[in-house]
Amino acid sequence: MQVHALHDAVWLEKARASGTAVLHIHALNPYGSSHLRRTTHENVDLNRNFQDFTQPLPDNAAYRALHDLILPKRWPPDVANQAVIADFIVTKGQLTYQSAITQGQHEFADGLFYGGYSPTWSNQTLRSMLRQHTASSKRIGWIDLHTGLGPSGHGERIWAGGDDSIAIERA
Repeated sequence: MQVHALHDAVWLEKARASGTAVLHIHALNPYGSSHLRRTTHENVDLNRNFQDFTQPLPDNAAYRALHDLILPKRWPPDVANQAVIADFIVTKGQLTYQSAITQGQHEFADGLFYGGYSPTWSNQTLRSMLRQHTASSKRIGWIDLHTGLGPSGHGERIWAGGDDSIAIERA
């Protein structure tokens, strides 16, 4: 997508005419890119790593209760393990189960959606590049492209902005 944008003369002219600078950062997670994973070499999910690490990290008690079940010491999981997970889903619901896992956690370095205990190299590198290249910018628009979500070659739009018509229209 980045290469395509660089060859799109109409798009580039519109950016120039509006006084917009474009900064492309490729492969912010080189380990994940080269190993077809969403995590860094520390098993950190970058989407969960952008925290204020001077403050207490978010606690995910629901994940804590599930960690040993979704990553059992013996693989594949036995029938008893599968039954406990099934019971959790039946009693608490599929959405609660999914949320417990995907909201991220900062406690189990070997776990799923691990956010880390400090900023990763990728986090630090991105922040450094933004300080260097956007220090004089009045406004910054951000498009994060990453792999591992949905079918190959298809994108999923995820909106992290305000839930109001003006913000959505601007985006």
